[in-house]
Amino acid sequence: MTRPLPDVRPPPRIVDQLWRQLPVVFPDSHRPDPGDLIANLPEVEELGWEARLGDPGAGLDHMLCLKRGDGSLESFLAWCATPPGREQGRRHPEWRRLGAFLGRLADETPPYPWFDNCWLEFDLAHRRPPREVPSLFIGLGAPLRGNSAGPGDLAGLLRVVGEVRGAPVPEPVSANLTRCWAALPDHAEIFQLGLMLPRDVSLFRLVVRDLPRDRLPEYLDAIGWRGPGQRVDALAGKLFRLSPAVSLAVTVGGRVHPGVGFECHLGPRTPAVTPRWEDFFQFLIALGLCRPEAWEHLRAWPGVEVLTTQGERRGGAEPYAIKGFDHVKVSYGDGGPLEAKLYFGALVKARRAPSPGVRGLQLSRSWRRHLLVRELAELPRPDAVAASVPLVASLDHLLREWCEDFPDAVHVMAFPFLDGFRNDSERQVGRVFPRAIIADALTDANEVWNGQLDPLLLEEVDAIVAERRVDPEQGWAYFPELSELPPDADTLAQVTQVLVRNGAGDALDAYARPLLDLAVDTAPADGAVSTWLLPGSGHTAAQDRQREFVRLAWGDTLDPEVIANFLHAVALLDDGDRYPGLLVAGARHLAGAMEPGGWWRSTWYQGPFYGTWVALRLLRRVDGDVPTESVDFLLRRQRPSGAWGCGDSDEVLSTALALLGLFEARVPGTPGEATIDAATDRGLDWLAGRSTTARWVGEPFIRMDLHRTGGHPRTVTWSSPTVTAAYVLKAAVAATRCRPPVR
Repeated sequence: MTRPLPDVRPPPRIVDQLWRQLPVVFPDSHRPDPGDLIANLPEVEELGWEARLGDPGAGLDHMLCLKRGDGSLESFLAWCATPPGREQGRRHPEWRRLGAFLGRLADETPPYPWFDNCWLEFDLAHRRPPREVPSLFIGLGAPLRGNSAGPGDLAGLLRVVGEVRGAPVPEPVSANLTRCWAALPDHAEIFQLGLMLPRDVSLFRLVVRDLPRDRLPEYLDAIGWRGPGQRVDALAGKLFRLSPAVSLAVTVGGRVHPGVGFECHLGPRTPAVTPRWEDFFQFLIALGLCRPEAWEHLRAWPGVEVLTTQGERRGGAEPYAIKGFDHVKVSYGDGGPLEAKLYFGALVKARRAPSPGVRGLQLSRSWRRHLLVRELAELPRPDAVAASVPLVASLDHLLREWCEDFPDAVHVMAFPFLDGFRNDSERQVGRVFPRAIIADALTDANEVWNGQLDPLLLEEVDAIVAERRVDPEQGWAYFPELSELPPDADTLAQVTQVLVRNGAGDALDAYARPLLDLAVDTAPADGAVSTWLLPGSGHTAAQDRQREFVRLAWGDTLDPEVIANFLHAVALLDDGDRYPGLLVAGARHLAGAMEPGGWWRSTWYQGPFYGTWVALRLLRRVDGDVPTESVDFLLRRQRPSGAWGCGDSDEVLSTALALLGLFEARVPGTPGEATIDAATDRGLDWLAGRSTTARWVGEPFIRMDLHRTGGHPRTVTWSSPTVTAAYVLKAAVAATRCRPPVR
């Protein structure tokens, strides 16, 4: 039984439009004729071409990507039942075996759990008659990628490929393939296996990624490769310097062939975004592997192209193609010269019309919330609330904004298709993290207002839980619809704090606990969790793509402010038996990360005050005290006005964060208590003066360094008046707890 086809698919003959849009360096004579097999293949979401850069006139190989879940596999199987597909099966036994393999993959319970995707490559180049049987490249999933693959796993894989090739894999070939897996160093993996069906079914192509440069000669020797070692090693040295991610391609049969290839992935997919593509092609041109005029024409390929339709749009969908480069393969053939190939293609998506009625639901919810806020305004407020001008002003601001669903607490950011992002829209929206910050501040206020905000917080907990991704392994991510972004420990920590403090135990156990365990289990250092929540083994296809973007775009660092926030969430759980020793080790790690001036550097936040506050919060909870250098830093940075700021001006957000840090440092009965009280009084007075406007301004809070791992780094910041008000509320509530007002 196969899955039904999706409702919205790219319209017919999109592939013809894309062929016509290919750079002019490729002759029109190589475009498929209407009667050719290539011209009649089914529409799929992702397709591509392989081009020989040294001889573009040789033509192109055409490729299709088939996956479970996006409709492409089912679409291809449906095509196999049409006259063109049936004719291929009648004429070619390879097609019949391939169709049987793909049919089993499409079952509701597929027999091959390690299957990730597959590419069909049709060999059209070198002015030969079209080969109507494609090569098959199988994308491998866990457990068949790394050196932990067991004999049973490999035997199952070889049994399947034997069925596809029409004969069992010979024992010498099987032994060579097994050796390629066994020789993998830790963290390296074979992620693709290719069968050359139209050429020689006794040969297999293996692609190894994450192989360290210094382990390359050792690995080649271990698998029995006997090629031009010095030349290949010299080439590898140059390619690893030019490309952030290089994979090794080897051909395995009765022997490991001397020809090798290096697949160079250059990150963002257009030369306009990063200089890596330009630098790499200039390198190829200098070696004579690419003609200069070919590169001039190829530059025009990446972009976004709206495609025409035949007839009415289906479901209001407008198809468009995200066109880009994938990688360049530089290879030594078996005794042949050095050669470079470009792999490029298009991802076909469809824009949908918005659902009707959404605005009416929003208005109904807003009216109901206005009624609740009006009822809250009529209730008497405790002395701790009424006596604090900043507390009243910030709380009133949050309640007003809640009626409209916090419209400014939404981080909207563009992730261009030209950068290699593959999503329904370039425009990505992040609201769960700011919303969790606001809910945490409202929980502070609720605790001093005797639970009057419970109805509001109940809705907020439901809204935050609903923002999680559908896949349980993905949890919450800062931009939930950005598929290249993994879930992160910071968002998880902020959500966990809200769930714990509001008694949402069921949601906590069902959705947060597994990711908390993952973060602790995969911690790269004692007490230090990674920002990105990705498993050490057993990756899914989505997680592999996210891991690639961690390497190419997000950066994989230990971020002190993320660690501190995560450990605070763990501390709220009060579950020492589950994570023994974690908080003590984390406090030790944070103490070692303190800058010489007594503050903490933040990777994802503007200025020194947020990171310093969350670090002091954790240290105070674990050690009962904070470093005197940090207290001196906060006191020293206070301005004559009583405020704090990151630059030359007084800032509300910086003042609130600095106050939170000082309240963590305040220990009653110690010599420094009076000094801290004097500083916090001045800061609160300054905030009270700013509170008379009853509105808060947005000040830079989130800071993102784009292209952290290369290219042209640039920094973008995000601000929200409501998030500013949330931190003012937290600081004002902390003040009432430290020093209750006298009426």
